[in-house]
Amino acid sequence: MDFTFTDEQRALQQLARDFFESEVRPVAAEYDQREDPRDCVPWDIIEKGSKLGLRTLGTPEEWGGGGADLLTQALVIEEMARVDIGASKTFSHNWKVSSRIAALCSEEQKKRFLPPFVADHRYLLSNAVTEPDAGSDSHLPYDVPEAGPRCFAERNGKGFVINGMKNFIALAGVSKLIILWARTDRSVGITKGLSTFIVPRDTPGLSNGQFHDKMGMRLYNNAELIFENCHVPAENLVGELGQAMQQRAAVAKGGNIELMAHALGCARGAYEHALDHARNRVQGLKPIIEHQAIAMKLAEMAMEVEVARAMVWRCAWASEHMTPPDNRLTVFSKVFCTEMALRVTRRAVEIFGGMGVMKDGPAEKYLRDAAVLLHMDATNQINLIKVAKRL
Repeated sequence: MDFTFTDEQRALQQLARDFFESEVRPVAAEYDQREDPRDCVPWDIIEKGSKLGLRTLGTPEEWGGGGADLLTQALVIEEMARVDIGASKTFSHNWKVSSRIAALCSEEQKKRFLPPFVADHRYLLSNAVTEPDAGSDSHLPYDVPEAGPRCFAERNGKGFVINGMKNFIALAGVSKLIILWARTDRSVGITKGLSTFIVPRDTPGLSNGQFHDKMGMRLYNNAELIFENCHVPAENLVGELGQAMQQRAAVAKGGNIELMAHALGCARGAYEHALDHARNRVQGLKPIIEHQAIAMKLAEMAMEVEVARAMVWRCAWASEHMTPPDNRLTVFSKVFCTEMALRVTRRAVEIFGGMGVMKDGPAEKYLRDAAVLLHMDATNQINLIKVAKRL
């Protein structure tokens, strides 16, 4: 493994750092405190960042994107997430979904959907899997006909009619294209009965339900999708019927890496604020960093951030160089990094004292943001169960 970064990688890292410091940091807290989640979508930031290439950084070069590899993506995400993890996820989620379109879709589908996505600075993507009664069942999976997603796509002439709903879906309130998992065979479990469809926003029968009002990551929109007699043409089926789980496995290598890089950035941001506060806050006639209890907390925070960074970089490198890839690495790292982010952000709140729990201070937002990470890309308990089966 060689972590000597190229000039291009360093330039992208600096670009992300400068943009988020100048454009996101001044407004992130104000967006975060808006009551209606519909008002938390940072459209100005999305458009400005897209013009710099941040919305399409991970989209393959042959389709007009930046084509950044996973390690480069991790470097950029860390710089963005240290300022605001919600705005960062709003950009990086599109890298993941557009890469899946490029990897799984037919040439005709790619030509139909990727160029409009790249060209439109307000064009966002969603991946719709989770349902009110199908969360962890979709991750283990619990492979019986009665379990898993119930959103159903029924054959009808030359296409499919979809009925059902999805919830907790990233960018679902603002996306223009949805990659949907729907049941196509109720008689079997999801490893054989789940299929993938592409559903444009303007498809009749598709609407939004609730916009989810999250405790953290509020600049990252999540919402319900409702399908009521939603007609989708057969040419919008991705691959073969019943292949959704196999398709997911084929493109899963980068998912956890994106998430763990966000955990790293969130923890680093909280640590940097706590370190600055400890150097400037005076109690007992000296900066509180000179009090051993505070210094030890900061040392532990710095140590955990460095360990997490090493794990992220190793996983990013291994995902693209190891054959076959060891998926346990990304699961281990996802669990460690998200738990680490919660520990580090909690310590930051403690170091800030009373100001740590005030909304006009910087610390409490990092803690709220970190808490959301535990519930993304399967819970940590589900991830550990998956690893335990391979020991």
